[in-house]
Amino acid sequence: MRVGSMGVLALVALGASGIASPARVDTTAGLVFTRNDSSVWVARADGSHARLAVRGAFEGKLSPDGRWLAYVRPEDRAGSGRTPLYVVRVAGGKAHRLGEAQGYTWSPDSARLVFTTPRGAVLVEIPSLARRALPGGETFSPDGKALAFSRTSGGGTGAYRGDIFIVHLSGGRVQQLTHDHHSVGPLWGRGWIVYHRFRLPDANAYSITRLRLIRPDGTGDRALARGGEDGSLAQYGLAAIRFSAGGTRLLACTTSEFHCPPVMLTVPDGRKVESRIEKNRSVVRPGELATAEDLSSDGTRVLVDVGPFDGSAHHRLYAIPFRGGKPRLLVREANRGSWASR
Repeated sequence: MRVGSMGVLALVALGASGIASPARVDTTAGLVFTRNDSSVWVARADGSHARLAVRGAFEGKLSPDGRWLAYVRPEDRAGSGRTPLYVVRVAGGKAHRLGEAQGYTWSPDSARLVFTTPRGAVLVEIPSLARRALPGGETFSPDGKALAFSRTSGGGTGAYRGDIFIVHLSGGRVQQLTHDHHSVGPLWGRGWIVYHRFRLPDANAYSITRLRLIRPDGTGDRALARGGEDGSLAQYGLAAIRFSAGGTRLLACTTSEFHCPPVMLTVPDGRKVESRIEKNRSVVRPGELATAEDLSSDGTRVLVDVGPFDGSAHHRLYAIPFRGGKPRLLVREANRGSWASR
């Protein structure tokens, strides 16, 4: 499942050790991507004016206003296994190490970010870096006043359990939304929270996920969509990636062993729009796969990573229309891309 799987990240100010320091830089960026799992680059939303931001890093992500950059940067000590989270201004400045994280997300106003740890979550104010512990936090509400998260338990595949909760930042009240023990990975949109209902065909199988919707007050729980579920074909259902700002469009992907091709959905009816990008041989060549990366804030364009399944070299980022149409090449030698959502 792709949701919440970005791993330990770092938020940094450009110009610190390992960070590129060109003589003149933009104060904001619209697109971030990784090259060869070893450097984070920023560009305008259309891929133009690309420049190196951080060496020795990966999994970059911009704040919604495009003024801050987050990324993972492994520690130099051989065998340490640590990949801390840092924060930095796109315009330049000091990089700040936030600590080990399993995932993170920005608030819609770019004033906060939350990162998850095995013990819960940490809310960080930007730019003061003041911190506050939370029981969890995977996705902000559109107004930034609450966070939804999964609370899971069980070590083995057959014993794994999960439900969806909300924590209200004012007062810290925690509200449980699901009680079926098979719900994880919430993503908050305008009016709805989409989440993943999983099932385990047997104790040794991969979980199969379907998408459901629920209102933030716990009402209106309903099925949204399902994908391919044939384990023999390495099909494991759907994963939600991003809502449009208006909440009526959702980018999802068909989870499989090596990639997650895009599936566009309208909300709340769950109508699917097929991308057909994998059938376009002028874009996806033999031996290559297409993976959904991001949805533009207005819901009109989908960011797709195309390249060989067995490595990060020779990947390209394309923008494709949500309703179908000709793909547009944005950046070559790039993967793990995302847009600022302003």
